[in-house]
Amino acid sequence: MPVFKVPNTIIPEDEILCVWKDDQNETEVSIAFGTLVPFFSTGIIQRKNFYKEAGIATYGDYHVLNRRFLAIVKLSNLKDIATQGERP
Repeated sequence: MPVFKVPNTIIPEDEILCVWKDDQNETEVSIAFGTLVPFFSTGIIQRKNFYKEAGIATYGDYHVLNRRFLAIVKLSNLKDIATQGERP
């Protein structure tokens, strides 16, 4: 089962976002993502301070189709790893 970690400013450390997808019907999903421009590069830009930089981006959007397939689970009584020096 794939598990993805997002920053705790989006989903706190003690919460899990659960997403369900119907295996019997491939079109029945909770969220649809669309990529409008899959890859865009600005090329190398020469700056006046003798350094170069470039930008890479993708453009897209998403839409929640079925909120019933999403749930947030709140966990309690978790041991705080950060206070024990195992994490910065």
